[in-house]
Amino acid sequence: MLARLGGKPANSQTPVYYECGLPVLQAPYATYFRLTDNLFNFHFTGYNRLPGYWRRLMVAPSQAFLQLADDPALDFVNTVATNEGELFDYLETDSDVIAWLQAMQYLDAKEQPSFRKGALLAAARHLRDVIKKLVIQKKEGKRVDVAALNAFLGHARYHVNLVRKAHGHLDVVHEYERSSPEQLLAPVAQAAAELLATGDFELVRKCEADDCVLWFYDRTKAHRRRWCSMAMCGNRHKVANFRARQKYAASE
Repeated sequence: MLARLGGKPANSQTPVYYECGLPVLQAPYATYFRLTDNLFNFHFTGYNRLPGYWRRLMVAPSQAFLQLADDPALDFVNTVATNEGELFDYLETDSDVIAWLQAMQYLDAKEQPSFRKGALLAAARHLRDVIKKLVIQKKEGKRVDVAALNAFLGHARYHVNLVRKAHGHLDVVHEYERSSPEQLLAPVAQAAAELLATGDFELVRKCEADDCVLWFYDRTKAHRRRWCSMAMCGNRHKVANFRARQKYAASE
């Protein structure tokens, strides 16, 4: 089901639709679009092949990437997710990487770093692969191979500033150099290092859904989180159990 609320964004002729409360713009590439029990199960003809520009149009900027993990390094790993049973990579261009860094507040919205075409994307995907490998090693109790991550961290250059913020509040800010893709991604590498060094890996978990690849850090009070999101895999699990009970009851 797709709910149309009839509104239009400023300076746009495209109607706004809402999916689970999130505004979604109808893009020219879409043949049809309906809401399923999986929040991100979009039914677009060729959606996975859409350029990042149209993905930015179809989803509100703050919801363009999954931010479900309660940890920035795991949110970075989660830029590869499943869609209709197939892996979908949110990072397909240099601009996608910049948009993710902005969404996670590693970059100001006005900043647009420029490097050789494809260099930032390649560096980001390599760092993502490294982080995921180390998270799995740590989770499985294996020896963590720190060399690849340290190679990234070796590019980091920063200075520390004491910054006066709103209402006179003081904050210590690390200002990173950004002259290379590796330096731009250094804060993400640092977040991964901090997770691996200080995180409680009893609480770092992969979603229990068999077809989901998302990770999260369980920061709930009871530490019983099982799903990447109750609106996604948690809801699908409930629906599947309900249907199974109905089927069993009908067979008796």
